[in-house]
Amino acid sequence: MLDLLLVLVIVAWGTNLSVIKVALAEFPVHAFNALRMVVAGAAFALILWRMHPDERAVERSDRGRVVFLGLIGGTFYQLLFVSGVPATSVANTGLIFGLTPVVVSLFSSVVGHEELPWTRWAGAVLSVVGLYFVVGAGAAVTRASLTGDALVFVAMLCWSAYSVASRPMLGRYSPTMLTAWAAIVAVPLYLLFAVPSLAATEWAAVSWWGWTLMLWSSTFCLVLAYVIWYTGVQKLGATRTSAYSNLTPIAAMVVAWLWLGETVTPGQALGAAAILAGVFLTRLSPVVLKPV
Repeated sequence: MLDLLLVLVIVAWGTNLSVIKVALAEFPVHAFNALRMVVAGAAFALILWRMHPDERAVERSDRGRVVFLGLIGGTFYQLLFVSGVPATSVANTGLIFGLTPVVVSLFSSVVGHEELPWTRWAGAVLSVVGLYFVVGAGAAVTRASLTGDALVFVAMLCWSAYSVASRPMLGRYSPTMLTAWAAIVAVPLYLLFAVPSLAATEWAAVSWWGWTLMLWSSTFCLVLAYVIWYTGVQKLGATRTSAYSNLTPIAAMVVAWLWLGETVTPGQALGAAAILAGVFLTRLSPVVLKPV
């Protein structure tokens, strides 16, 4: 059941790329993202309010760690990602984020969270090769894109660190509670960065469809998806959970084909098959989760 939910998360995130592409015709990029985070933060605050006080309390010794998770996986990740994507190509972005499972594996191994067999690394390599065929054919590094590539790369490191750093906390707190506090912590600092964008937004020109896309993106991609992702890290470990992120380009490719009319080449279809094989191999690999 958890595997199915993680696949649904990836479908939502893949769909979200097309949603953002359409919605940014009506919103400035940071205004759109700030609104998403505010809505998500409000939803999580309501969830915490309805919890029993003992279920939502964070021990004093863990509060610094929760702030770190909120900043690294919320504020800085979102800021770097939405700043970098417009400055580089979708292909470059896909290739960079295709490295996420490999980086998560390295982080998890270095900090002693998991013992990784060779099949895990084989699955990661196979997925990265598949990613090249899905998005890499059009990838290019130019002087103009280097800044965007660097921002996206650092965003990928933030997301990887967020996935790995959350696991010790999930031994003491529920995924919903930990996700809620991290999301709430992320909002204030991001709003400071987004003030100029919010002030420049022509609110009267935003259609009901634009507001609907923003609410969908926030509710499904920041609230439900993050809770499920944390649950995956808790139950499966960061390594196995991160392997599903390689499916995002496939979901994005299919949705863009159905919704935006973008073409799918035979090479991309071959790459999608390689990614699926890599994720399958990773899922079957016996990863040993160490006590943390």
